[in-house]
Amino acid sequence: MEEYEIKKCFYCGEDANTKDHIIPVSYYYSGKRQNRHFTSDYGKENIVDCCRECNCIAGNKVFDNVYKKKEYIQERLTRKYKKVINSPFWSEEDINAMGKMLKREIKIQQMARSWALNRINYPVEMYPIVMLNYELKKFLEKEL
Repeated sequence: MEEYEIKKCFYCGEDANTKDHIIPVSYYYSGKRQNRHFTSDYGKENIVDCCRECNCIAGNKVFDNVYKKKEYIQERLTRKYKKVINSPFWSEEDINAMGKMLKREIKIQQMARSWALNRINYPVEMYPIVMLNYELKKFLEKEL
């Protein structure tokens, strides 16, 4: 079996399952490129690995550079996951005092918050992804 590297989304750090054209193909081929200088071939330097969600958020908008595009995407992710990010924080004591189903939901919600904050603050990893996945798996196995 051939091993391959799992690529990360340039914008949020999730596993990349698409490619993003920094200058959208629709812009390049639609004749809207009047004051821009392009090479004759639409090269690899214009493509980054990307997850589907970030690629959809970026759409066919044009930015001055890839870092402004990244800033835009992260701002949109912040708005999209605002409810998750602003969910109340529960201490382990509080969680342990709750019933099984409520405890499960709160734990999942807290892990979702960590996941969203990691994506928004990428490449700074606030909560190690490997630990989040391990903790969630361990918790769900115990609860189910």
